[in-house]
Amino acid sequence: MIVLRHMGVRSRMIALISAAILPFAAVIGVGIGYSYEEADKDARQTVAYDAQLGAARFSRIFLNAKVVLGTLRGMPPLQTQDRPRCDTFIQKALSNQPMFVTIGIISADGNVVCHNKPEANGKFGDQDLSAKMANALPDELMVGRFMIGPVSKKPTVAVAMRLPDSRQVRD
Repeated sequence: MIVLRHMGVRSRMIALISAAILPFAAVIGVGIGYSYEEADKDARQTVAYDAQLGAARFSRIFLNAKVVLGTLRGMPPLQTQDRPRCDTFIQKALSNQPMFVTIGIISADGNVVCHNKPEANGKFGDQDLSAKMANALPDELMVGRFMIGPVSKKPTVAVAMRLPDSRQVRD
C-alpha cells in the first residue's frame, strides 16, 4: 500500500484499469493462438483431402486412357498401311472420346503415319516420349510431358501405347 500512497489519482486509475483488462487480454491472446492452430490444422487436412481427390482423378483419367488406347490398338483399321482408312477410323473413334484432343499413330522413328487430322505429318511433338516407347512393354501406358499440341494448339499431356506390330498410338 505504500506504493499507492505515492501515486497520483491518474496513476492509480491506470493501474486499476490495467489490472482489470490484463486477464481479458491474456484470454484473448490464448484464444487467438488456439484458433490459429485449429485453422492451420483444418487447412492442412483440407489440402491433403483435395490432393487425394486430384490424384484419384488423374489416376482414373490415365486408367481410362489406357483402356481406350488398349482397345483401339487391336482394331483392324489401325493395322493397315492404308492411311486414309486409318485416318477415317481414328476420326470416328476420337468423336466418341472427349478426353482426347487428338489421336494418331507414329512410326518407330517418331513420324506421324496416321492421325485424326489427315494434314498432320512429320515428327511427333514429344520426341522424348517417342524414345521411351522404343523400350516400353507391349501393354504399358507411357505418359509424356505437358505441352501445347503441335496439331491441336491446345494444352495436352501425350500418352502412348505400342501397337501389336510395335507402332505407337498417341494422344
